[in-house]
Amino acid sequence: MKRTLTYALSAVLGAMAAPAFSQDAFPDTPDNHWAYEALANMKRAGLLVGYPDGLFRGSRPASRYELAVAVHATYMHLRNLVDGLEQQHDALSRKVDGMTTEGFATKAELQAVRDAMAALQTSINGMKSWGDDIASLKRMASTFERELASMGVDIEAMKRGLSELADRVSKLEGRKMPISITGDVNLAVFAGYSEDGRFGIDRSGRPTGVSRDGSFGPAGMTEDLSMYHEGTFKITNNDEDGPKLNAVLAVHNLFGGSSYLSSAFNSEFAFGDLSAIPSGIPYGEPSTDVYFQELNVKFNTSFLGQDFNATIGRQGKKLGGYFFRRPDTTPYYWSQYWDDGKWYFDGANFDFNFGNVNLDIFGGRQSNRLSTNGVELNPMFAGQYGHLWDPETSGITERPRGYGFHTGIMVDQHLGASVGIPLMERGKINLNYLILDQNATTVLSSSPLMAINRAIVFGGEAMFDLNDNLSLSGGFSQTNLNYNDSSVVDKDNTAWWAGIKFNTGNASFYAGYREIEPQFYAPGDWGRIGIWQNPTNIKGFNGGVSFDFSDRLAAKVGVGIYEGTGTTLGGVSGMTESDELRHVSGKVMYKLNDNWNVHAGAEFVDWDLASRTSFSGGKPEERWYWIGAKYRLGENAWWGFNWEMSDYDSKGVSGFTPFGSSATRATGGLFTSQVGFRF
Repeated sequence: MKRTLTYALSAVLGAMAAPAFSQDAFPDTPDNHWAYEALANMKRAGLLVGYPDGLFRGSRPASRYELAVAVHATYMHLRNLVDGLEQQHDALSRKVDGMTTEGFATKAELQAVRDAMAALQTSINGMKSWGDDIASLKRMASTFERELASMGVDIEAMKRGLSELADRVSKLEGRKMPISITGDVNLAVFAGYSEDGRFGIDRSGRPTGVSRDGSFGPAGMTEDLSMYHEGTFKITNNDEDGPKLNAVLAVHNLFGGSSYLSSAFNSEFAFGDLSAIPSGIPYGEPSTDVYFQELNVKFNTSFLGQDFNATIGRQGKKLGGYFFRRPDTTPYYWSQYWDDGKWYFDGANFDFNFGNVNLDIFGGRQSNRLSTNGVELNPMFAGQYGHLWDPETSGITERPRGYGFHTGIMVDQHLGASVGIPLMERGKINLNYLILDQNATTVLSSSPLMAINRAIVFGGEAMFDLNDNLSLSGGFSQTNLNYNDSSVVDKDNTAWWAGIKFNTGNASFYAGYREIEPQFYAPGDWGRIGIWQNPTNIKGFNGGVSFDFSDRLAAKVGVGIYEGTGTTLGGVSGMTESDELRHVSGKVMYKLNDNWNVHAGAEFVDWDLASRTSFSGGKPEERWYWIGAKYRLGENAWWGFNWEMSDYDSKGVSGFTPFGSSATRATGGLFTSQVGFRF
C-alpha cells in the first residue's frame, strides 16, 4: 500500500514539481533509488515530513494514520495550487483589460505579458491528468475515513471539496488566455557598392555604393552599409463570442531618414514610408519608429434585417491593381505588412452578402496617420493632369517618371464600394467606385483657372474560366479629377486590359494587351518596367511563361512590348506611337534539398526614342542581374540573401543620365541578407 500511495501522490504533483536536488531527499534514501525523485518532490511540497530524526525509513511499513496524514496534505496542496492558478489567470486578465491606447506599449511590456501568458498556459496544460488523480484521492479518502476523522478532519467536507476541486480543474483547463500575442521579426543588411568610380542603381531607382563620410563619393560595401530591424506584434482577444480585437504594433527603423549629407543627395532613407519610392536617394539608417499598423474591432450585426460584418478602426484594404492597391516598393525586403498591397486607414468596412453577391462599403481618414517619429504611414495620391513624363520637354533632365511624380491630389479621406458578382459558376465580376478627397485645393492652371480637390475612380474587372486549363480576364478603370462635384479632367484618363491564360501539365502561358492613357492615375499597383513604377501613356502586348522542369527546377520569363499612345495634351505629344519600349525579365529557381533553395534572374529594359530630337543618337538600356538563396532554419524561420549587379547605360542621352550626374552609366550593385522568424 505504501508504494501505491507514493506513486499516486507523485503523479498528482508531477506536473507542478521542480527538478529534485540531493538536499531535498531524505538522508536515508539513496539518489539511485527508484522512489528518490517522488519522495524528494513530496518532501519539498510538505506532503511527507519523515520521522523526528529526519529519516524516511522506507523499509518500514506505514501505518494507516501516516497514510491518512499524507492524503489530507495532498488534498490541501491541490486546493492551494488551483487557488493560485485561478488568481494568476484573473490578475493577468485584469492587467490586459487595463491596457489603454494612450501611448504605445513597449516591446519589453508586450514580451512580459506574452511570457506570463505562456507560463500560465503551461501550468494549466499540466493539469490535464489531474482528473484521474483527484478520483484516486477521493477513493483514498474513503479508505482512510476513520483515521482522518480521528485527526479532526471533516470527511464529508473533504469529499465535497474534492468534487468541487475536480470541477474547478476542469473549468481552468477550459479557460483561454484573455489575449494571444503572435508576431514576426525581420533583421536585414543592405550593402551597396560602386564600380569603376560609378554608383550602381537598383530596380527602385536608388543609388548604391554611396559614401557616408560627407564626401558623397563612390564607396564599397563596408561604407554603404545599412542594418535594419522590424518587429510586428499581433494582438487578438480569445473571446468566442462578441467583438474581435485585432491590433498590430510595428517597431522598426525602416521609415524616415537622416539629413547629414549636404550635397545633391540631401537625405538618407530606409524606405521612407509604407508607400514611398525614394528614387534617387541612397539607403541609410533612420531611428527606430513605433506605430499601430492595425487597431480595429470586428463584429457581426444587422441592419433592417440584413446581417453584415463590420470592422471599425485602423485597418487595411485592397482591390484590383488598377483601382485601390498599395504598390510594392520594397523589391529587396520581404515582410507581410510591407508586401500585402493594402492601404491602411482609420475608418470602417461593412461587408454584406446577398446570396452569392458580395457588397463592401468602406471609407475613412487616409492622411495624418503618423508614427511616433511623425512619419505619415502610407501617403496616397490619385489623378493626373497632363503628361506624367514627356521625352521631348522633360527628357533633357529626367528619366521616365511614374509613381511618386503625379500632379493630382494627395488623398486625405476616401469612400468606396465594391460589388462582387458571380459569373455563372466559373467566373466573377468586380465593380468598384471610389471617391478620394483632398482637404486643400490644388490649382492645375491659372489661365484658364483649373482647380481640383477630388478624384473619382470607377470601373470593373472580370475573370472567367472556360475550362480547367483556359481562363480569360480583363477590365476597365477611369480616374476623373473634380472640384467637389464638378468635373475638371475627364479625358485621356482610362486604362483597359485583357488577357488569356493557359495551364497544361507543368507549364503556364499568359498573353495580354493593355493601354494606359496619360491622365490615368488610380491609387493602384499595375506593375513596374525597370525603375518605372505604374507606367502611363503606353500601350502594347505583355506575356509570360512559367515551366516546372521537375519538382526541383522551375523557370519563368515575362515580356512586354510597348509604344506610346500618341496622345497630345496642351500641345505636348508625350510618347508617340513611334516610340518603343521593350521589357524582358526572367528567373530560374532550383531546390537543392528540403532546406536550401537557390535562384538566379535578370531584367532588361530597352528604349528606342531616336525619332525625338532630344534623344537622337542613343537607345538607353537598363540591365540587372542577380543570384540568391534561401535557407529554411526551422518551421517558422528562414534566412536568405541576394546579390544584384546593375548595368544602366544612358547611351549619351542626357535625359537618362543616372541621378542627373555627368556619368552616363551606373554599374555597381547591392547585396542584401535577411533573417525572418514567426512566433
